[in-house]
Formats: sequence, structure tokens, C-alpha cells
Amino acid sequence: MPKRGCRQFSLLLLIVSSFVTGCENSVETPIPAGLLALSEEDRLAVMGQGHCPVDGKLLGESAAPLPATLKGTRIFVCSDACKSEAEKSPAKYLSSAQE
Repeated sequence: MPKRGCRQFSLLLLIVSSFVTGCENSVETPIPAGLLALSEEDRLAVMGQGHCPVDGKLLGESAAPLPATLKGTRIFVCSDACKSEAEKSPAKYLSSAQE
């Protein structure tokens, strides 16, 4: 039979772990300011893509991402300059956006 102190410690550990695991689900991640102007569908697409395929910047960090259609696939870029570059070499940036 386990000692009384060990049983109390096990119970305390169980209680603490249940509080800790419950807390991790209650923390919300803030939406970057640049994504607030987008529709929910576009926001989810941008968050799934993550980064601009041209310059690697995090999409939506400072401005609303711009959609670009490359070979029939819609992706997002961070600026007009990146959109122009992506449209010049669609195969290169399309594969980068889908990674």
C-alpha cells in the first residue's frame, strides 16, 4: 500500500494537470491587423498559406494581403511589387505558396 504522502502528491499532481490542460485551450491568438479587412474565407486561406511566396514576409502583419491568380490557383502576396513578380514567374511562386 502506498504511503499517505505519495497518495496526496499524486492527487495534487492530477488536480494541477487538469487545470493546466484546461487553460491551454482558452488562450486566443490575436488576428494580425492586416487580416481584419479580409473576408473570413480569405483570412483562413491567408493563415493557411502563412508567408508571401515572393519575399517570405508573414502575410497580414502590416497590410492586407493581395490575391493573385497563378495558373488558375488563387494565392496571396504582401504587396503590388510581389504580385507583379509572382505573375512574371507563376510556376516558381505557385509551388512556393503551396508548401
